[in-house]
This record gives sequence, structure tokens and C-alpha cells, in this order.
Amino acid sequence: MPDASTYVPGRGPMTAQLVVLGEAPGRNEVQQKRPFVGASGWKQERWMRAAGVNPDLVRYENVYPFYPEGGNIETVPLDELAQWREDALVRIDAFTQARVIVPVGNTALYALTGKQSISNWRGSVLSFTQSSGRMVKVIPTIHPAAILYRRKDVARKKAGAQQGGSLLWEKRCLMDWRRIAGDLQFPDLRLPVRKLDIHMTEEEICCYVDFVRGDPTQHMTIDIETIPDQRKITCVSFACSQHYAISIPFDKKHYEYIKCLCELPNPKVLQNGFYDYVYLKSKGITICNYARDTRSTQHYIDPLESGSLGFMGSIYTREPYYKPDGEEEEVEKFWSGADWYELLEYNAKDAAVTYEVDARQWEGLTHAQRAQYGVFYTEMFLPLLDIMLGGIRVERERCGVAYTESRAEALAERNAACVLVGRPLFKLTTGAEREMYAHTYAPEQYDAERLEKALRRGKRTPEMIMSDIDALTLSTQEIMKVLREWGVAIPRSEKNASGETLDDTALMGLKLKWAKRKPQVMKLVERTLAHRRARKLSDFFKLDAVDPDGYMRCTYKMTTVTSRLSSQTNCFGTGRNLQNVPQKARRVFVPDPGQVFVVVDMSQAEARDVYARTHDAALVALARSKPWDVDIHTANAARMFEVSESEVTHEQRQDGKIVEHGTNYGGSAWIVQAKFIEAGINKSLGECKKLVERKFADKPGILDWQERVRRQLLEHRALTNAWGRVISLECMPFEDETYKFAYAWLAQSDIGMHMNLRGVKPFRDWRLVQGWRSRLVAQEHDGMTASVEPGEVWEVVERLRESLEQPIDCDGIELSIPMEVKVSNTWCTEKKVCEQYGLRMMEFKQPPTRSELEEGVAWVMNGPGEDCPTEFPKAKEGGAEHGG
Repeated sequence: MPDASTYVPGRGPMTAQLVVLGEAPGRNEVQQKRPFVGASGWKQERWMRAAGVNPDLVRYENVYPFYPEGGNIETVPLDELAQWREDALVRIDAFTQARVIVPVGNTALYALTGKQSISNWRGSVLSFTQSSGRMVKVIPTIHPAAILYRRKDVARKKAGAQQGGSLLWEKRCLMDWRRIAGDLQFPDLRLPVRKLDIHMTEEEICCYVDFVRGDPTQHMTIDIETIPDQRKITCVSFACSQHYAISIPFDKKHYEYIKCLCELPNPKVLQNGFYDYVYLKSKGITICNYARDTRSTQHYIDPLESGSLGFMGSIYTREPYYKPDGEEEEVEKFWSGADWYELLEYNAKDAAVTYEVDARQWEGLTHAQRAQYGVFYTEMFLPLLDIMLGGIRVERERCGVAYTESRAEALAERNAACVLVGRPLFKLTTGAEREMYAHTYAPEQYDAERLEKALRRGKRTPEMIMSDIDALTLSTQEIMKVLREWGVAIPRSEKNASGETLDDTALMGLKLKWAKRKPQVMKLVERTLAHRRARKLSDFFKLDAVDPDGYMRCTYKMTTVTSRLSSQTNCFGTGRNLQNVPQKARRVFVPDPGQVFVVVDMSQAEARDVYARTHDAALVALARSKPWDVDIHTANAARMFEVSESEVTHEQRQDGKIVEHGTNYGGSAWIVQAKFIEAGINKSLGECKKLVERKFADKPGILDWQERVRRQLLEHRALTNAWGRVISLECMPFEDETYKFAYAWLAQSDIGMHMNLRGVKPFRDWRLVQGWRSRLVAQEHDGMTASVEPGEVWEVVERLRESLEQPIDCDGIELSIPMEVKVSNTWCTEKKVCEQYGLRMMEFKQPPTRSELEEGVAWVMNGPGEDCPTEFPKAKEGGAEHGG
């Protein structure tokens, strides 16, 4: 039985039009004998008042009106909770003037509707029927206590404010409360009425095609459903209205109708449309006039929010929840229903909801914002699709050799670690594996008879078993056991359930801590890190990411928070993230036949952007310096270590670079030390503090700029970058993580959009106008790579330079960022790696003359060989006589 002393009655007028139903009272509520008080009650009242709801006119109830054990409703026995759910419905019956009931929490939602998962159903307009037959609207939302818990959890884990989740959920709660306030004004549900046509005859489809063709200005949404592992499209839906949509099976009988509709000149609106576009293109269908994408429109409106149709449907439409909010995997694409007609209906609903979402989004944008959206997004669609559809070529034979070499290196490091410890540091699961391991690596434990018996039982050859053993990786748990045996404490982490971690950063910390006291720890850590690096490198050489024609194609995404492009596996499951490919792995990527790679890079782009924004005369001059006159990292190190630039060592330059990157965006000495550890450099916290102090003593302008950004946030709660791109941070708390995010967003979004709009976008235009055979194959934040016809190299480089070196306005300071160029016969552009593998790469920090560039291309085109020099030709003196 519940403790009567913890009973908390409801409060508020019985005649209330709005009833809030919670799960159970918390400690503050028990103390005050009033529901929804304390921190969570204050937060909910704040949301209510922001939405125009008077909290004093609201009735508050809990399903279970007692404080549950430990404050957890799940501790209440199910049969007892079921009784209190029935009691809650009786209490709800008494509110005869209620127009809206707001369940906050899963227990309340289930009591009223029988539905589960408040995070899915939040914002949906549902209904509850009182015993009198009177209908009351039900609009679920998140309990404020859940938001507070999320934020506390985020703070405990020291996660970035923009990644915490609690901030987005609070914004969603505000949206829900605005809907609730609006629904108090009328009693009916007003759910959308949609006709979803899924049984059309060919004659009816023909009529629909004629109808759409009759008005080429009419927008049309398109959505597809697929079976990814079969690369199959099951059906395609179309909508020219939020009230009517059709779904057509994708088969031979209907192919021409689908193709005709997709290729009509009508402006097309898609949701996550790169997926649909690429899939349809693979079937010979081109979506013409791809005008808008609801995901990218949502990103324009709020780059911090989800762009999934499930979420957008909950805020822009009154469609009750029918699909999950899963932006990353776009889970609706993989939906599979047992009923074919249910799938067609689902597909048609997607098109209708997308149409309504688009209409609502577009209504909220001004004419100027619509034009800006077109420049930032619509004009980027086809350039990005060109890169995605073309891909980057992989030399399969070289890939296979590199994979074998990397796996062999990983195996050698694993075995060395096992020898060091004196036992296997991985799990052998069968008797045959244990005996085979002893036969190969521990002869003193080997017994030929036992091995023979194990092989007979397992019905496997020794070669098969050894192949499995060699594929095993070092076990983190086994390494932890060894370290404990050696008296080493395992580093703590809040990121996993065990609270312990041996990730690479933790291992580096152990190596630096125990290097002198326990050399065996350092050796084990070194072997483990080398094993992991080799295994990770080998993954880049797996051919499962490469298409049968030898090209790797990834999906590019521009809806990141900073608008910098990201890349990932494509819709067919091949490709991978090309933003973080190690230089050693890049050697297997090669230009199109008969071409060379031209790699352009904006020299220290983000650092220059920050320096310009400071308005400090010395830093602005550094931002505007040329890389052939001033090496920014060397100049920084010279001032930091108080030596001349000619005296700066390689180690000092690296140290200065780490300090610079670690502090421009508000990083502390702790963060700088962590970055040193990641780089394998031993620096005490005291040393890091001194380096940070020296950096800011030399560059106080950066601290002044950071202070200005903080004041701007406090005053406007929004930021605007060099391109007029605005981001609202109104729901973010004023704390260090928010400020760090703000500093980084300004510089990263400046450069990300610069590369998009002055690199990726115009390249496609030049290609079409000039008839180039050259094409872009990859983009990497502040650089891009093109496979270029030798005769087109000069024109490609000059056009890119002219475009990318156009100035941007960094908070009133005009900044032109120099472009550096590399020409190579593989994607690898690091000198040491090129020398190691006999690759050819020519680097031009200073703009080369036409003859210098053409000579460099001719040299690179000769291909790798024994005559490859150790010193690469450099741009000649007077290379700035550029344009000859």
C-alpha cells in the first residue's frame, strides 16, 4: 500500500479548460502537498506563460498521487498502478469544461490513450472520451522534470551544449505548449483530411499526369519506399496538395508513368531528397526541377533542430504521430509492412505530409529569406549530386595490397602485446582455437594429440582456424585485467555503463603517466595503439565500400550545424565518410584515367577568420598574410616561445599549433592538455597553463573577441555569420559550452559556406559552360579535390583561385584567404607518405605561373617509379608573376 503521508492531491479549478496530468509527485510536491511545483513546476509555468496560458487557470493532477519508491514510477506494482490509472480517468471525468488534457510522461499518456512513448506522440492531437460521451482533446508533451534531468546528465558528462539533447527537447516543449494554447480556442480535433489514392487504374494515372502537366508552376512532392538490401524501389508517391496524394507501385507496368511525373517541369519538393534522387537516377529516372527540400528548409530555419519528417510533421501539421523521429538513418525509408496496401498508404501519406510541411515552412519565410534559401540550398543540390553520382576512383589492386599490409601490421602488434603479457589478450572460443593458438604461439603448452582431436570435432582445417585467430583483435577487457594486475587504475569515463575507458586518449594518458615508473605499461599501451591504428587503417581498404565499377560514392550532407559538408555511406550501403581519410589510406584513391588530382586548400582558413574578427591590427595583418611570406603556425610558435621564426623547431611549431587550435574557441588548459595527449605529447597541466597564458598575452584580441560574442548572445540570443546566415540560440543556457559553440560556429560556418558557394557550386557551372571533362570528386571542409584533364588544369586552378580568394566580410573586416594548390597522381598529399610509397605530388604554396603548373602536371603524370625524387620540385622564384 502507498504511504498516506506522501499523498498529493490535485490543485486548480475544477472548471479549468486545461488539465495537466503527470505520472507521480516528486519530493518538492510531497513537501508542499501540491503537484507541479519546485524547479520542474517553475519551468512548466514558464513554458505556459510564453505560450499565452495562465498557469493559475489550469488543473494539475497525477495518475499516481503518492510519492513512489525512489521517485521512480516503475517501482509501483503493475496491478496497483492499473487501479490508479482507472482512478485517474474517474477524476478526469469530473472536469466537464476541459477542452485539452496534457499528459506529461508515459504513464499519463497510456492512462488516457493506451499509447506508449511520449517522445513519439508529443505534439500529436489525440482524443479522450468522458463517460458522458463528451470528447476532450489530448496533446501529449514532455514532463519538465525530464528536461531538467537531461540537462543535469549532460552537465555531468561535460557534453557540449549543442549536443545535449535537453536544449532541443525544451524547444519542442515550447512548440507543444503553443499548440496547446491555440487548441484551447476551439473544441474540435481539426485533424487533417487526406485522400490517399492507392488503387489507381492506368487510366486514372494518365488523368493525374495530365492534371499535373496542365499547370507547370504547381509544386509537387515525391517520396519513395525501398528495400535497401535489394536496391529495390517498392513504390513512389506524388502530391500536389496536402489533401490528396497517390502512390504507384514501382514495376514495369507503371515505370513510364513514374518517369513522366518525375521529369515534368513542375517544381519538385522532396524530404531528404538526395536519397530519392540517387535511387531513382539508378533506375533511369531524373527528378527535374528539384526546387526545395523540407529537411534543408528546416535546417535553414533552425540548424540545431531535427530535419526528420516525423519531427516536422509534429510541429507544422496536425497529423498524429505515424513515423519515428529518426533523422540520421531516415528510418521511414526502411519501413516494412506486412500489408502491401498499408505500405502504399504510408507512402502516399509521406507525400501529403511533406507537401503540408513545405507549405507551412515556406509561409513563414520572407521574400528575402526565400531568395537566400535558394542560394544556400537549392543551387547546391545538383552540384552535390554530381559529386555523389560520380564518386572517386579506387585502384582495387593497390587497395588489396594495402589491406593485406595493414592487417599484417595489426597482427604483428597484437602478437607482440600478447608476448609481452605472456598470454592471449583476446578471446579464444573453441577448443580447436585454443590448441591451434598453443601450437603456433605457445609451443610449451602444445599437445599434438589434443589438437588432432579438436580439429576432428570442429571439422575445420588448421588454415581456417588460424585465419579466424588472426582476425581477432585485442580485447579491451583483457587489457584492463592485465593493467589491474600490474597495479594500474583504469581511467574513468561517463560515456559508458561501466564508468571505465581505455579509448585512445585514455591509453595515451596512461602511457605518459607510467612511462618511467612502469615501462611495461608504456610498451603494452604502445602495442595496443599501434594495433588499433593498423586495424583502423585496414578498414579504409575494404572493397565493400567500393562499387563494381571501381568508384566509391558517398552521400554528402549540408544540413550540419555549421553548414560544412559531411559525407557518409550512400543509400545503397557503399561509400563512407571521406572527411577523415588518413593520408596513408588516400594512396589507393586515384584520378579518372588520363587525369591528375588537383587539391585546393584554403590556407589556415578558420584561424584567419578568427584573427580578422578580433579587429586587432596585428592579428588582422596576420590573417591577411600570404603563406609564402608568413607561416602562421611558425609565427605563432615564435611569439609563444620568444624566439625568432628561423629558430622555431618542428616540435615548437606543433606545440604552438595545438595551443592555437585548442584555445581560439574558448578551450582551457585542460582541453589543451587533452589535445597534447591525443597527439602523443607529454605536457603537464602547469606547462599547458603557461602556454595558454603566453598565447593570450601575445593575442589579447582573441579574448576581446570572445567577450564581444558573449555580449552579443546575451543581448540578441542569435549569431550572424559572414554570409548573413542566422542561428538562434534562445533556448541555450548562458554557460561555457554555449559560448564555445558560438565561437566555433562563426568561423566554421563562414568557411563551410565559402567552400560551398564559391567552390562546389561554381565548379559545376564552369564545367557545363566550358565543357570540361574535369570534375569534383571530394570536398573536405576547407578544401576540395578535382580529377582534372591535364589540358584543363590551368583554367581549373585559376577559376578556383579567382572564386575562392574573393573576400568575405568577417564582422566588418574584409578578408581574402589564400588558396594553396597540390597536383598529384593519388589523393595522398603528405610529402612523407608520398616519398614512402613512391607517389608523385607537387605543392604550390605560392601561385604558380602557367608554365610551372604545366611542368608540374607533366612530372606527376609520369607515374610512380624508382626515379621518384626525395625532394619535390618547388615553385620557382617569381611564381607570383602569375597569369602568364
